[in-house]
This record gives sequence, structure tokens and C-alpha cells, in this order.
Amino acid sequence: MARKKKMGGYTGNVLFVDLSKKKVRKEKLSGETVRSFVGMRGFTSKLLWDRVRGVDALSPENLIVFGTGPLTGVALTGGRALVAAKSPLTGALGYANFGGHWGPALKYAGYDLLVVEGKAKNPAYILIEDDNVDIRDARGIWGKDTRETDRIIRKETGDPDMQVLSIGQAGEHLVPFACLISYDGHCGGRTGMGAVMGSKNLKAVAVRGTKGVAVADEVQYKALLREILGHLKSDPLSGDIAPKLGTTVLLNIVNETGALGTRNFQTGYFDKAFEISGETMLERYTPAQRGRACFMCPIGCDRYTSVKEGEFAGTWCAGGPEYATLTNQGARLGNSNLPSIIKANELCNRFGLDTYSTGGVLGFAFEAYQKGLLNEKETGGLKLEWGDYKVQLELIRKIAYREGLGALLAEGVKRMSERIGRGSDRFAVHVKGMEYPSKDARGDKMYGLCCSTSGRGADHLYSLSEFPPAVELDKIKEMFGTEKAVDPHLPDGKGKVVAFFEEGCTFTDLLGICKLVYVTYVASMGELIYRREVLSKLYEAVTGLPLSSKDLLDAANRLTALEKAYNIREAGFTRKDDYPPYRFLKEPMPDGPAKGRVFEADEMLDEYYDAKGYDRKTSWPYRETMEKLGLGDVVKQLEKDGIKLPRRK
Repeated sequence: MARKKKMGGYTGNVLFVDLSKKKVRKEKLSGETVRSFVGMRGFTSKLLWDRVRGVDALSPENLIVFGTGPLTGVALTGGRALVAAKSPLTGALGYANFGGHWGPALKYAGYDLLVVEGKAKNPAYILIEDDNVDIRDARGIWGKDTRETDRIIRKETGDPDMQVLSIGQAGEHLVPFACLISYDGHCGGRTGMGAVMGSKNLKAVAVRGTKGVAVADEVQYKALLREILGHLKSDPLSGDIAPKLGTTVLLNIVNETGALGTRNFQTGYFDKAFEISGETMLERYTPAQRGRACFMCPIGCDRYTSVKEGEFAGTWCAGGPEYATLTNQGARLGNSNLPSIIKANELCNRFGLDTYSTGGVLGFAFEAYQKGLLNEKETGGLKLEWGDYKVQLELIRKIAYREGLGALLAEGVKRMSERIGRGSDRFAVHVKGMEYPSKDARGDKMYGLCCSTSGRGADHLYSLSEFPPAVELDKIKEMFGTEKAVDPHLPDGKGKVVAFFEEGCTFTDLLGICKLVYVTYVASMGELIYRREVLSKLYEAVTGLPLSSKDLLDAANRLTALEKAYNIREAGFTRKDDYPPYRFLKEPMPDGPAKGRVFEADEMLDEYYDAKGYDRKTSWPYRETMEKLGLGDVVKQLEKDGIKLPRRK
């Protein structure tokens, strides 16, 4: 008789901490939830759908949920975790995915999910040490930055290996793009999860886990790890480029395609890009000359940076700056002073600010000043001139504390534009209220469509659409209908491309692994699909549960459809909310390799909706699509709320 495999990957436990009542309880993870939504982002989004309805994002009724995936803590690159809540920035789905060691610590403590309810009467932090869970007084660390908070909590607990996830002053002051920071520089950066923690008087969540995670089939598990390791080591990106440069390798590449957002996206080309590039940072400010790794990661794409001399001597960052910070604190502001960008990264980490959105509000303010829509009386005497890094650094501090002009900037680009008026919406670069990341949509159509259709606002990681350099054009034509799909400057095939990569990015968010395992420089798109099959087998080896490649694909599409439904219910999003900013639609690129280009939104959106099984007019999923994905109960709930999904004609 064959021996029955043990259950692995999941702990089966959900930890609830009610800050208002000072109570802790544990529930079992639903088997149906596991079957339908697999893990991490699937679990957190399903929980928000079920339990967070029609509430203000900064009210005690909002939940903040911390999730892990079935491969968190056991797979290569399995250092991922995710924090989710209704977003104070967009009023819709909010979540932030982050790496490091915090997620595996939560899993090793025995929990797949941590759900925080209510609001503490006084500042508090949650301490989790395996089965022991405590709500501790944080009044002594309220007002401290994240670096100080981490040091104090480790000292107080007497555990140098305690994994601390905390907010800084920005979260305490409810800045809607405040983020969470762990000790090793990893950031739960987007959609304002730090503000949600601040609204609950929750300063930090500290975790120490010692239980480990079971694996169902050790032999198959180890064989698949060896296979994946071979892929990662032989791949040019994950085996060579990423360990040296990480995401910073992109800066010069993106600039050469004419898509590097410069001076608030007035252009896509920065003539001083090399001065702030990853290559320059590696040579001058990266002592180890190699990356640092998240939990169980053979790549090590992160890095420790430090400035030894000059104006910013003594500045250091445990992680970063990454590509997005180099662009948003550099090219986006016309800043070519690399040490000041490292300083900006350090300040954002310590204050708990998302470097993307911070760069976005600064870029908008600089352009408003350039156009005469902000004067020196309104700026407190500051001259907001492109490249002035001293003003940039002062404003970062003011945003975190909501001081002076910082109080306006802290509202985010969309609300700033609504207050300033006078045509400023034409250069307010955001989608659904969240500031745009780094590439100009006119110079990279795949990136632009991904950011437009993302469920959480302008988010390039919702569908990380990147083709390998040696991709087979015949395969591209077979999959997407045209060889032109690989050209970032053309709209052809981009709807199908973004829908395809969206599936891959979603199922890595379900499993709890890094997207680099899926999106790497491979020889053909066929191998990219093959990686989904390998990951399905790894899931089965770890958990002992069946999950085919098609099952994983269905789970990814089920999740994005559920998230779409959540945004329809909570924010009323329709097709108009899937358009990029006015600048990309109406202003031709003035110079550089993408000169004369605009973003052809309608053509690409139609193709994307067709590929997803969504209605072109509303952008909503067809009723038939939802039912096919097993979301008939969601359709019924929407109908009870007076929201009727369209039928396919």
C-alpha cells in the first residue's frame, strides 16, 4: 500500500489580533480557500472581499492582513510576504509585496496569515514568538524612525534575530503613501499600508519563528530545487547580471529606449543617466561589489550602499537604491547627484515613505512651480527647481511630518492636482490615484498598459512584461498574433502580451516566490510557459496537494477577476480608470528614441479586455467569465449591491 503523503507548505493557521479589545484568537485556514486561491495575495484579497466592505481606509473597521504563500520559507526565492488592506491612496484594493526574512519568520512561527483588527488605544506593537502572541506598549518608540524602532525592539526582546516590520513618522502622520520597512531594507512600499498601520496606532509587528515548515515529498522537492537552481544560475539575468547590479541594470537600458521618466515625464530621455546608473553605483558606492540575498535566494539582487566622503559622508542603505528609486529620486527630478539619491533612499526608508510616490509628488510640485502654479509664498520660500537635491531632501522630511508644503505633498498627486486646479491635471501622472512608477508609457507600451490596467493603481509589477533579448519571433507571432508585439514603441499585440505576463506575475504572488524565477532572460517564450509547469510540480511536492499548470493559471485569473470585483464594489472603477495620464495620451514625446510617440490606449485596452474575458465598454468581467472561474457567489453578491455584470453578447 502506498504511503499517504503528509501535508506541507501551509501551517493551516490564521492569527487574528484585535487591537481594540486586546484579544488574540486563532482560526483554521479554510480548505476551500486553499483550493481556490492557493496562497499569499490570493488569501489576502479574498479576505478583504469577505470582510472589508464600504469602510474608510483609515478607520478601525479596515483590516490590515499579512500573508505568506505555500512556498514562502521553503522554495528558492521564497522570502516573499504581502501586506494588504483597503488603500487610503486609491480607496480600492491595496497591497504591497516585499522580500527579506520577515515572511518566512511568520510562517515558521506557525501562521499563514496575520489579520489585525481595530485600533489600539495607545501606540502598540505586536510581538509573535511561535505560539506566544503579545500586544506591547509602543509609546516609547512612537515618533522614532524605522531604523531606531528596529534597534529598540530587538534590544527590548533580547533577540538580535527578531524580524521587525515597522512604520516611521510618515505612517504615524497618516501619509497615504507611507510604507512598511523591515531591518534589511525591504519595503512594503505601495498603496499606503504604512498609513493603515498608523491609523491603528500599530508601530510594528515583530516575529520570531522556530517551527520550520513541513514538506510533503522530500525527494521530489529537492530534485525540483536543483532543477530551478540550474535555471537561475545559467540564466544571464539571474545568474550574472542581477547579483552584480540587481534592478539598477535597467536604468541605462530604459534610457536608451526613450522611456526613462525625466522631469515628471516631460521627456523619456535623461542626458545624465549614466551618472546615476547601477554601474556607477556599483563602482563607487557598493563596497561588497555583489548583492545581498533574501531568504533562500541564490540570486542576491539587493545591495548595501554607503557614501564614505563628501557632503553625504556617513549615509548608508541596507538595501538599495533600486532602479525605481534611482529614477524617481533622480531622473524624475532632474537630479544627477548620486550620493544625494542614496541619501533620499535612506530618508524614505527611515521615515517609511514609498520612494515611487514620493518622487511622484515631488516631480508634480516641481513642474507646478515651473509653470507658475506654485509660488514661493506657497512653498515656504523654497525654489523648486529641477536638480536641486537640497530642496528635494528637505521636502522628503516635510512630507513625513506634514510640515508646510509637505502637508500638501503628503496628499498624493491626484489630490494635489484637485486642490491646485488650473490645468494641473494634465501633468498629474497617476493611475487610479497612485503615482506612476518609472517608465514613460510613450516609450514602452507594454509597461504603460500594465500600469493602466493594474488593480492597485499604477503598478508595473502587476504584469512585468519583458521579452528576453533572444526571443523567437515565430513564437511571438504564434502567441500574440504579430511579431511587432516585441517592439516597445508599437501598440500591436500589447493587450495579449500584458494579459499573458499578468498571469505569471499573479501566480508568483500566490505561491510566495520572487518574480525573477518566472520572468528571466530565456531563449523562448515556450520555456517561460514551462516554468509555470515546474512551479506547479514544486507546489505539489511541497504541499502534497494536486495543482496542475492549468489549475495555477485558473487560480491567477480567478484572483485578478475577484480583485476587479472588489474595486468595482469599493471604488466604482470602470474603463475610464484604466487610462494612463493625460500626458501620455495627448502629448507626443518631445525628443529621444521615442520622439513623436503617444500612448494608443483604446486599441490596446480593447485587446486586453478581450484576452481577459472582460467587457470592452465597462472593463468589468463578463458574468460568464466569473462563473467559469468559480466566482458565481461573487456575481450574486454584486447583484445584491445593485451592480450587474454584463453578459457576453
